[in-house]
Amino acid sequence: MMTKFLSTFLFGLGITMSAVSAPVTLIDAALRNGSFENGSGNTTITDWQTGFGGGLIQRLANNAFHGSWSLVIGQTSGDPNVTAAVNTHHRVAPGDTFDLSFKWLPKWNWDANDQVKWRLFTTSDDTESGTLSEIASGVVSGFANGATYQSASFPEISGVAEIHEGREVWLQFLRGSSSFNEFARVDMVVLSVTAHDVPPEYTALDPADLIAYYPMEGSAEDYAMDATAHDGSWNAGEHYAAGVLGAQCADFNGSDASILLPHMLARDFTVSFWIQTTSSAPTGSQWWNGNGILDGSIAGETNDVGLSLNGGKIAFGAGNPDTTVFSQSSVNDGAWHHIAVQRHNASGTMRLFIDGALEAEAAGPVGVRDVSAPLSLGSLATGTNFLNARIDDLRVFNHLLDAASIARLHTTAGDYDGDGDSDFDEMVAVSAWTDPLNKIGSPSIERIPGGECRVTLNAFAGRTYKLQRNHSLEPGGWTDVGSPTTPKYHGPLTFTDPTPWEDEGFYRVTISGRGPSVEKRPNIVIIYGDDVGYGDVMAYNPNSKISTPNIDLLADEGLLFTDAHCTASTCSPSRYSLLTGIFGFRDGVSILAPTAALTISENAYTLPDMLKDAGYNTAVIGKWHLGIGNGGDSIDWNGVVSPSPLEIGFDYSYILPTTNDRVPCVYLEDHHIVNLDPADPLHVHNSSYAAVNVPGSTKYPHNDVSAQTYYTASNSHNNSIIGGIGRIGYMSGGKTALWDDETMALTLLQKAKDYINAQDSETPFFLFYASQDIHVPRAPHPDFQATTTLGHRGDAMVQFDWVTGQIMQTLKDAGFDEDTIVIFSSDNGPVLDDGYNDGSSNDAAQGHDASGPYRGGKYSILEGGTRVPFIVRWPRKVQPGISNALVNQVDLMASLAGMFGIELPDGEARDSRDTMSAFLGTDPVGLSYTVEQNNGNIKALRVGHMKYTTEGKLYDLSTDVEELTDLSAAQPAVAAAMAQQLNEIINGPGVRE
Repeated sequence: MMTKFLSTFLFGLGITMSAVSAPVTLIDAALRNGSFENGSGNTTITDWQTGFGGGLIQRLANNAFHGSWSLVIGQTSGDPNVTAAVNTHHRVAPGDTFDLSFKWLPKWNWDANDQVKWRLFTTSDDTESGTLSEIASGVVSGFANGATYQSASFPEISGVAEIHEGREVWLQFLRGSSSFNEFARVDMVVLSVTAHDVPPEYTALDPADLIAYYPMEGSAEDYAMDATAHDGSWNAGEHYAAGVLGAQCADFNGSDASILLPHMLARDFTVSFWIQTTSSAPTGSQWWNGNGILDGSIAGETNDVGLSLNGGKIAFGAGNPDTTVFSQSSVNDGAWHHIAVQRHNASGTMRLFIDGALEAEAAGPVGVRDVSAPLSLGSLATGTNFLNARIDDLRVFNHLLDAASIARLHTTAGDYDGDGDSDFDEMVAVSAWTDPLNKIGSPSIERIPGGECRVTLNAFAGRTYKLQRNHSLEPGGWTDVGSPTTPKYHGPLTFTDPTPWEDEGFYRVTISGRGPSVEKRPNIVIIYGDDVGYGDVMAYNPNSKISTPNIDLLADEGLLFTDAHCTASTCSPSRYSLLTGIFGFRDGVSILAPTAALTISENAYTLPDMLKDAGYNTAVIGKWHLGIGNGGDSIDWNGVVSPSPLEIGFDYSYILPTTNDRVPCVYLEDHHIVNLDPADPLHVHNSSYAAVNVPGSTKYPHNDVSAQTYYTASNSHNNSIIGGIGRIGYMSGGKTALWDDETMALTLLQKAKDYINAQDSETPFFLFYASQDIHVPRAPHPDFQATTTLGHRGDAMVQFDWVTGQIMQTLKDAGFDEDTIVIFSSDNGPVLDDGYNDGSSNDAAQGHDASGPYRGGKYSILEGGTRVPFIVRWPRKVQPGISNALVNQVDLMASLAGMFGIELPDGEARDSRDTMSAFLGTDPVGLSYTVEQNNGNIKALRVGHMKYTTEGKLYDLSTDVEELTDLSAAQPAVAAAMAQQLNEIINGPGVRE
């Protein structure tokens, strides 16, 4: 079938050469013109401890070892990672390159691996609350204590992107990896910038250039910019037969009204509109305070880019009234005139066109203006002489259009195909005009067997789309196909024409109404089970002896994955991978002791860090078990417990500091133990009862079978008896803060409900809900006890299913149900009898296979150890069903980054790959390979259905899901190739491409 769409334009590209100006020195330490500052910290700075630190910055002459001053940075026990930053006050322009040099001196027990880091970055506001973006960074190291001054040089630093343009450049120094009381000096800092003059480049009109279109037909349609009120403060449009596109236009009857065009000053632009004056304009110079049309001088004259009506002619200029130029043509004759104005950021060049002809050219300030101040269009007078005119057909382009294109805008009067209908009705939805910045472009069309046709396009929520067909392009020949559709969410919209269709013909999609141009990012809730096996959920295992109706409903409404994996068959490394995008074995993460230090570095760029950068509120509620504080006896359990989840990206934290079979048996909210009595101080130790058996603190039994009133435990699980249940590790004190095992699920659930209900509809949130069910010791609420025949484990799984249903109901009641990505999974495979006599040891004898069809479970390298339930529910984007794609939890971070357009820093999330298409169900294959580990040093590589382990065993899971037949001898070439690939992954820097 031959199909065509309207609005096809050619795109012309001019080739130009840039001129290079002389370097300009921004910082020269010899002249002492670099005033380094000490800020209060900004945790959004990627890969830097806590931004600007909080220690003393020493710049005095008596600290100078070389030159007139030295910058002393380092670490102290009271204030680690002291850092300093200086504002160069240089605003980035396109093409800027930087040269940096400095000398540095290691001292005070410096090790060869210790580092000094530097970074160039820009900030949209200030160093404490602004949005920061890195231009470049580097590290110097390798010289031991006692070395002389070393030179460092970093020439021709590029990497300036659009996000930096117009922002001020900062230079920052920071001590890298080191121990306490180690310092270094930085001296003779010189930073210069070289501007690359870029002449204007004029291009032919292309649909993708159009980033906003305001037809003035009663409501303004915004296709790319973040305007909250699309029609600003326009006066109500009146009907005029002489309207350019239609019967309505914006009318200014001597009042102060305008529409804002956000973000225009961050890019090259061409603004096109039609104007009709309705009364005589005053004579004389009225510049910025009279009869304004287009203006950017909201904050003084630093941003002046605009037009005014002066004596019937257009006054035109930027930055200074003295450079104003005037058009030669009068527009004060009551007729409609086409106006086009454009500005080139790099050179400041501006051009004015009237009725398709170039009228004037001006040179304004070079470089990006203040992007926080939008341009305004309309009646912009601050005095009493307001514009009396009508404005219609406003179009904003993100390029400098050439003269021929601007002439076409004038001569076609907004009707490019000449059929009498406005381009807005005809062409926006069938071209890239539908938001090229968000990749919402032209529809696709396919012929269905039997003669039907299907048209699919990416649509905006809240706008009405209508499919039409025509045997030719003659005006008046368009026929509606089906009923108009108004989608609830941004995304694919499909029309089907059920009528058999001839081979010759045309389709188009019209669009009307208004809605948000930028879709709110979805909320993200991860419901993370503990030791939940593939066979524990009835949706995965119809023969399960545990009823899981709420999880099953989640599976029915979402996408159920049959080949999804955590990275390890134990909890700490799996959780580490999920939150960092790094395989736990790279950093030696294993099951952590009660007083283990926070195993995720504060310098790491984590999943919650990334989502915070994307505008999310972030929270973790439930089991943590990733270490806390600085570890050992240094943890101040009775004061501020830090670092905690708050230091790695979470805004709110309510957790079990370790896990429920380990001390301390208390809740930690943010940095403090909940309900702790200062008169009963808390002490925790890994292996010494004497260390916690101190006066003034409550003492708990240990190694005492008679004190285990709930059920008994093995010796390794009864160091301390808390609540009648034995625990790993020793604890004393904190009696008023003790948790109640039987109400733990309800406590954590209530905290999750409170958090969800506290969120607003505008700000997305991320909730990592890490349930303690069904980890040992299992002590479900009495309402759930004896709900199965499988003992406490089965009962705890029923409880976890109920909690899952309660979270889903809370999301629904709060209005977040369809706008939230819910991910349900587990940290590793199942375990039955795991140190407690809780009645689970006979589950298998009753016919309950917690691993489903797979062999192995927790601690094992077999599939049952890492193949876990994994369900994604997102009504807006994910079609319910079953996916056999190979996916891994470690890839969630890069996948979300890809979906949100976030560039992950080098070296971060280095084992996370973007597999969002698999998570959303559009890719049925998923990963080409992934890696797993057991509770020790055994690793496994999955490539398709083949699996190879570092034990030298090879399995074909397509025929041997229980991994009973080792094929390494029968297929030595496959085994050797996979062994080499696995070895390279294990010893390599990471798998993220």
